[in-house]
Amino acid sequence: MMMRRVNNISREFIYRMGVFLIVGYFIIHGLGLGGGKGYLSLGQLDEDINAATIELAALRDHREWLEHRVSLVAEDEIDEDFLGEIARAETGLFAADEIVIDFN
Repeated sequence: MMMRRVNNISREFIYRMGVFLIVGYFIIHGLGLGGGKGYLSLGQLDEDINAATIELAALRDHREWLEHRVSLVAEDEIDEDFLGEIARAETGLFAADEIVIDFN
């Protein structure tokens, strides 16, 4: 009779500790205390999303600028002014009547 009571108490204790540990695990990880991907880190994630959105907009603008420059030297039509600008920038040769302003 005494062993049966001890077994029941042991079983009850193990059951309660198991439930406590499982619930505790999910609470800790749900709050983000166990890895930084929970409720407490939502503010940082929002900041990261905003920064990535700004960077994406800048990259799209740069891509449009590059596409425009590529369109100036497309196979079917080449802009002579742009071609001359590229040639002068790459070779470093300029006409005597040109003024060169170096921004680098």
